[in-house]
Amino acid sequence: MRRSLKWIIPIIVVLAVAFYLFSSSGMGKVATDLTQAYADEELYENAIEKANYNQRVLEKIGEIQPIDKMAILNGEVDFSYDNKQ
Repeated sequence: MRRSLKWIIPIIVVLAVAFYLFSSSGMGKVATDLTQAYADEELYENAIEKANYNQRVLEKIGEIQPIDKMAILNGEVDFSYDNKQ
C-alpha cells in the first residue's frame, strides 16, 4: 500500500494542476467551441451556403465544397451571440 501511495499522490497532484491550468487558461472554451462546431452540421452548412451566395467570395476563391469533418480540427472556431452564430 505504501508503494502505491508514492505514485498515486504525485499523479493526483499533477492531474489536479493540469486540470486547473486547462480550465483557467481559456482552453476549456476553445475545446467546447471545437466540439460544438464538429457536432453541429448546420453550422458549417450555413457558412458554406452564405459563402457560395456571396459574389465576391465566388470571384476570389470560387465555390466552396464541404470537406471531411476531421478537417475542422485544423482550424480555429469562435462562437458569438450566445453560441447562435
